[in-house]
Amino acid sequence: MTRYLVNSLIFFSLVLLSFTLRGQTIENEYIISTEKEINSDSISIYLKDVVSSTQHITVDFIGTSDYPLYLITVEEGVSNDYIYNALQSMSSIRHIQNNYILHARYSNPNDSLLGYQWHLTSEYYGLNMASGWMYETGGSNLQNKKPVIALLDNGYMLDHTDAASFWVNPDEIPYNNIDDDNNGFVDDIHGWNFEFNSNNFNQSVHGTAVMGLAAANTNNGLG
Repeated sequence: MTRYLVNSLIFFSLVLLSFTLRGQTIENEYIISTEKEINSDSISIYLKDVVSSTQHITVDFIGTSDYPLYLITVEEGVSNDYIYNALQSMSSIRHIQNNYILHARYSNPNDSLLGYQWHLTSEYYGLNMASGWMYETGGSNLQNKKPVIALLDNGYMLDHTDAASFWVNPDEIPYNNIDDDNNGFVDDIHGWNFEFNSNNFNQSVHGTAVMGLAAANTNNGLG
């Protein structure tokens, strides 16, 4: 496990908002971004060599010279993982994802205190999150894994009613007083408190607020 020498550390699964409507995956279509514009035919030829020369693959340039994007369409019968691994082996590719049909949600979350959170909702003084929530509220990557956020602050209320799911160290057996993953930290289940060299976290108001901004449960009528 990577060590983060900071005051205190905790991981959260990225659950920004519960979904009202989410993107619908378009089967056999992928979008990639590259470091610089490259020839579409070279991507197609490479994929055919890796996957199968008999598979029909099309590559369309859909980006700009400043931000090259390509839409890749693959004939049915090739798994997501296979295409993902093939694309990931290309050194010039920066990002890979499925193609989606996005649906607007046309409503804000029903959380009771949302009206007081101007830093989220204000179009002029805040983040104007509603404009983004219409189309996306979090999700998974191509391998169906949720992103993980590392928050560096002075403590968190782990039992907060609106706290999202917490990252759990898969290589550590909880509370057996043994450093199972041999990283120098005993029972670092959710991270480590570097201020007090402990796996217990301070009950900080600031850290909890940051936690809420990054990964709170929402649309549940609370907070």
